[in-house]
Amino acid sequence: MAKAVLSALMENQCGHDLVVLSAILSVLNTSLFLKSVPPEMKSVDGDFMTLLKVVNKLLSERERFGIREFRLDLFCQTRGKLMSVRHVLNRAVRRYDALQKSFKKPSVYAKKAQISSGDWEAIAKSLLKGYGNNVYVSMKQLYGRNHRFVRYHSNKEKYAVMDHHSTLSRSKNLPPIPIVFARDVRYSSSVRAHAVLSFIGRLQSSWLQMHIERKTNINVFEEYELNTGGLLNNVTSFYSDVQMQANQHVLTLQGPSGSVIEAERALIQKLVRTQNFPLTNDVPITKPDDHKRMDRNLKSVTKMTKIFNPMIWRWKNEGQVKVTITTGVGAATCDVNIEGRDSQYHSVKNEIESFKNWLKDSAVIRHPDASKSPTNQSTLILLFSCTT
Repeated sequence: MAKAVLSALMENQCGHDLVVLSAILSVLNTSLFLKSVPPEMKSVDGDFMTLLKVVNKLLSERERFGIREFRLDLFCQTRGKLMSVRHVLNRAVRRYDALQKSFKKPSVYAKKAQISSGDWEAIAKSLLKGYGNNVYVSMKQLYGRNHRFVRYHSNKEKYAVMDHHSTLSRSKNLPPIPIVFARDVRYSSSVRAHAVLSFIGRLQSSWLQMHIERKTNINVFEEYELNTGGLLNNVTSFYSDVQMQANQHVLTLQGPSGSVIEAERALIQKLVRTQNFPLTNDVPITKPDDHKRMDRNLKSVTKMTKIFNPMIWRWKNEGQVKVTITTGVGAATCDVNIEGRDSQYHSVKNEIESFKNWLKDSAVIRHPDASKSPTNQSTLILLFSCTT
């Protein structure tokens, strides 16, 4: 936090804003405080601006009434749930007074510490000086899992989710914030696969200037498309400050992190295409019993393509892949259309081929709605999920 305050004082002309944030953040260990903030005080820019609005409002009221006449209890009572965090605000104000007292001493920082901009860009750039390594990008932007974030300033894949108390937390039906940074990155003792981001701020890619190297795995066809198909040259012309190369199944990008984010997103979008294949009976006629059974099972599947919905939803949520499965022209065929990267196409196809192998050996298939029993209705879907 000291680096952030210094940057605000000397570079971004928002010293007082960072002094206020420093005061409130120094007394907050968890994000539960944000749960008590009234809706009208919450900021679309995230938790830092929300905290700043709360404390600035408190300080404004105290200045209006005077320190002796001001009543913190009354301030909190008139703003709903703030009464439950009155003790936190009291400590924050005391911390703020101590910081202001230290800045009033003659120094190069005295006047700068009284400058307040209220501009989120300036405040965010200052905070990035202290928390620049905690920049996370929504994996949805990179054709990954929805509402999961990846630490961008690291070649090791470190995943995280938002603290649900954050003002930037959204329901699963809404798109996640593209780029964020966090003060706290915590791991639960029970869940080590991903971290939880607390005290989060929204970022624009143009604000990120740290030089990084980013590596992404690609397959043979994608490498061919990038190099021979001209995709790499096309994107390079838009992001001249980023060095790009695709070699040995790895896409490497080097440059300012903001430009690298946009370049990677553009390249991945260009790698997305629609491919299709038929789900047909490929059992040889020389095996009449197996061929007949497969033909019968495929006819049943064409009448209930909704059994693929769990797989379709999963790929949409975890890889931004659009899968559609429709009844084909033939009596026992299905048409499978997949919109995604080539590597994702092959993964989906392998999964469906696995299902087809299971289908080939199935003696009986019941329609999910054939029975009134809830257990029988889900039998086919459960078997499908287990085999994939």
